[in-house]
Amino acid sequence: MKKILLPLPTEGFDPTEVAIPWKVPAEVGHDVQFATWSSGPSPNFRDSPEKLKHGFALLDRNYLSARWPGDAYNFANAFDRMLQL
Repeated sequence: MKKILLPLPTEGFDPTEVAIPWKVPAEVGHDVQFATWSSGPSPNFRDSPEKLKHGFALLDRNYLSARWPGDAYNFANAFDRMLQL
């Protein structure tokens, strides 16, 4: 089966928000894992046209997502590339 990574904030969220996104794939045998900010890039830095390494966007086929509004430049670049495919 597939490995699924669910990013979670380190504070300020209700754990029940991830119950269904975890339960449904786990019941059919997928390996569902959680990731927090402490295990990834720092969320305190906004990206910019000059500093795109600070941002993060995830493109998976037709799904595009970013962590927060501070990733706007990376999200916009990824969205532009997605439209050009």
